[in-house]
Amino acid sequence: MGMKNSQVYLFFLLVLLLFSFLIRLIGWDDPFFGHHIVRQLSTLTTIENYVRDGVKLLEPSTYYFTYGGAHLQELPVYQALSAWLSGSTDAILSTSRSLNLFFSLLTLLVVFQIAATQFNREIAIYSVLFFAFSPLNMIYQSVVLFDISTVFFASLAYWMVAKYIQGKRSKTLFFIFLFAGLYSVLTKALYFLPAGVLLATHFLQQWARPRTKNLLDYIIHHRVIIGLFVLITLVMFLWVGIQWQVNSGSHNSFTKLGKSSIEFLSPQYLYFNYTSIEFLSLQHLYDVMFYVGTLFRWITMVSNPITFSLFILGIFVLSRDYRGKEQMALIYSIIWYHLIFGSIVGAHEYYELIMVPLTSVISGCGAKWLEDRMRSEFKIVRIYMLSTGIILATALCSFFLYSINFIGNLSLEHKTDSIKKEMRGLLDPQNYAYVYIDQTNFPISDYVVHNRTAKLLYFSGLLSKNEIRSQSDPLSCQELINAIKQYGVCEWVMSGKAPEVNIQKIEFWYKKNLRYLMFYRFTEETKAVIQNRVTDYKKIYDSSNWLIYDLGLE
Repeated sequence: MGMKNSQVYLFFLLVLLLFSFLIRLIGWDDPFFGHHIVRQLSTLTTIENYVRDGVKLLEPSTYYFTYGGAHLQELPVYQALSAWLSGSTDAILSTSRSLNLFFSLLTLLVVFQIAATQFNREIAIYSVLFFAFSPLNMIYQSVVLFDISTVFFASLAYWMVAKYIQGKRSKTLFFIFLFAGLYSVLTKALYFLPAGVLLATHFLQQWARPRTKNLLDYIIHHRVIIGLFVLITLVMFLWVGIQWQVNSGSHNSFTKLGKSSIEFLSPQYLYFNYTSIEFLSLQHLYDVMFYVGTLFRWITMVSNPITFSLFILGIFVLSRDYRGKEQMALIYSIIWYHLIFGSIVGAHEYYELIMVPLTSVISGCGAKWLEDRMRSEFKIVRIYMLSTGIILATALCSFFLYSINFIGNLSLEHKTDSIKKEMRGLLDPQNYAYVYIDQTNFPISDYVVHNRTAKLLYFSGLLSKNEIRSQSDPLSCQELINAIKQYGVCEWVMSGKAPEVNIQKIEFWYKKNLRYLMFYRFTEETKAVIQNRVTDYKKIYDSSNWLIYDLGLE
């Protein structure tokens, strides 16, 4: 009977895991579906260019933007691998999504091993299911972002350090740690922090008097793993230097334009001079909204209300039963990650992806303690009943949050894909375009579909339609430019009136390479005014949404 129950329980877990991956297939063939569309489109563009022109790791071409120059944030290994596996531009989207689902599956195995190495198999089972059903994972693990692969390698590095501390010290372990660590720091260095915190925790827990002698003894005894950490750190700083050298060209091209010509650019165009290290700041520590936003995000995205309660319970269990042990690094990693990188993490929710494995393991500890306590208090004999109930409740709760955050996007009126279809065959690709957009002539759903905070405030009656329109964008400029396959920038028109068009000034900014002058979502009355003003150039298209001039035609 016990064997049959364990088989049924295992089947139940496998079905749930399969269901969590089936959820990730929603919007599979839609490049404009999902959150953080701008970053996804830039990644897709890089992969597409790699397929068409060949892989150049230090010269990734991302957005379709006017002023040129490579923008290097991460070593584009994921982009190159996706291009190599795709083989053709038609297969890029499905290949890239499949590759991330593959890394997601591998991360499940690593999360299980972390929990099993530091605790036991029961906690590992909880951890895997909590990880699989994290709303943040269900939202982002199938999107076209390199972060999913980096989470895998950073978690792998953490597991290798945990195994090392447990006494496993083979050459294979050191090689895997070095490879995983290098991948992490070359793609997203902050994701490597937990592995460093784990080793630092192990050292501090053994550092006693005489301190100098113990420090030297620790370094000698653990010289291999410490040497690998030093090597990985040096490579990270070398990469920061390479980033600065590559990105400085893009920065210079902007500074030559002058302040007045940059004012209309969207914020995404203004960070091209940054390197990874320049995001470090402690200003968030004095901002109350940082703590409020982080708590809200952890309850609704990193975990859900049920697993968050188990997470809090797990913190108390660890603090009580594992004080003075390396398992406390799970908690320390979360604290130090937000202390050091909170300014950039607060602005980008997907930066919390590396926290999901750690949170899941801590929540697993809380769930196992709760199960044991309820079993002893209520004399429950059925061995799998409580764990089945806890796991099923968390899965349903996460799916509900996922539905609110993500599936609701399917009902938006405006679809960028329709722009792509309308422009197909009309414009010559990869020319220069200047796009005026009437920001007042969009349905309110377009403003809140990718902005959950604005959506919550609007439906709560805390913001009016006009306030939503003034504080949000109905679509991103990069999303629009990618859809029309041009280089260019957008100018938002807030007044609803016809803009004052100065083609000579625009051509000066574009170095006289301007090809298309485009007007999007203006009313028929406003378009009539525009046509009376722009009389020296040939109009090539006029529809309910578009008015387009080709400046290359007489």
